[in-house]
Amino acid sequence: MNRKKELDKEYEDLITVAEGKVSEAKEVLERKDKEIQARKEIELESLRKGSKYTILTYNRLMAEMLLFRLGEMAWPHGWTYQVSPTEKGVVMEMKSPVGRYFRAGFKSTGMEVYDLGAIDLYAIRAENTIEKLGKENGKQRTD
Repeated sequence: MNRKKELDKEYEDLITVAEGKVSEAKEVLERKDKEIQARKEIELESLRKGSKYTILTYNRLMAEMLLFRLGEMAWPHGWTYQVSPTEKGVVMEMKSPVGRYFRAGFKSTGMEVYDLGAIDLYAIRAENTIEKLGKENGKQRTD
């Protein structure tokens, strides 16, 4: 399914939750929870398989997952980001429209559940940084 169709489906689901009956909204939310859980299981299995290889390969896999999470976010105009695997873990870098850099990294543990949690945490940190800087500059995010 291409990205436009996915966004259209997301919009329809949002309208259903906002305007629909409680039972319809509950069905949509349960389906979303199942999709998220299925994705997490696939990612966890990928990390388990990746942990059998070298540390750098494992970290590269984690970097790809974080990059995917960041790609799913709605980035305001002018923001850029990049993710790089290292020998010790993953480094994330963001650049604001005014040229301010934000860098953060985490060391991989080799324990898939914890590393997947770190990926989620850093995606949330990226969103929080964007929102905080937007509020400081008097601008709100436009999703």
